[in-house]
Amino acid sequence: MVFSERLAEEATNSDPFGPDAKTMTLIAEASFGTVDYWRIVDVLHKRLYTIDWKQWRQSYKALLLLDFLLTHGPEDFAEEFQCDSDIIEELGTFRYVDEKGFD
Repeated sequence: MVFSERLAEEATNSDPFGPDAKTMTLIAEASFGTVDYWRIVDVLHKRLYTIDWKQWRQSYKALLLLDFLLTHGPEDFAEEFQCDSDIIEELGTFRYVDEKGFD
């Protein structure tokens, strides 16, 4: 596993806190390399398509990272994830309510 792939997996893990700007910036910088780009894309696709609503944070964080990469990474991300618009739209409608009823 290369550094960028590990960073992308850590940034999209199920921990309760979101990916920090420094980590997302490192991922964006790495994504300009061809090998790193495809490894990051693979991680994001895996997180977006492996929907386990108990592990919803992984998909949510993948959307956060993708949003960051669309503005700070190579333009290729926009084209690469255009075919994923249906799943992105579905994830955009998800609402989490915990056992105490909080959103």
